[in-house]
Amino acid sequence: SAWATNMIDDSRVRLRIGENIYEMKAMLTNDEGVRTEFLAAAKEKYDFEPNAEQSAEAALFVLTPR
Repeated sequence: SAWATNMIDDSRVRLRIGENIYEMKAMLTNDEGVRTEFLAAAKEKYDFEPNAEQSAEAALFVLTPR
């Protein structure tokens, strides 16, 4: 997707939660532990479980403060 390509090109991102804006750094990850944890949280919170193709194609980023 365009947003994933943009974050790969420039890792500086801004995350808005409510009225708060956080300056973050987005790092693409292929860490299976992070992916497993993310998928478990998505299933619990949103009752969403991607199929194998969706999971394999998804770009997963870890956000850290700048």
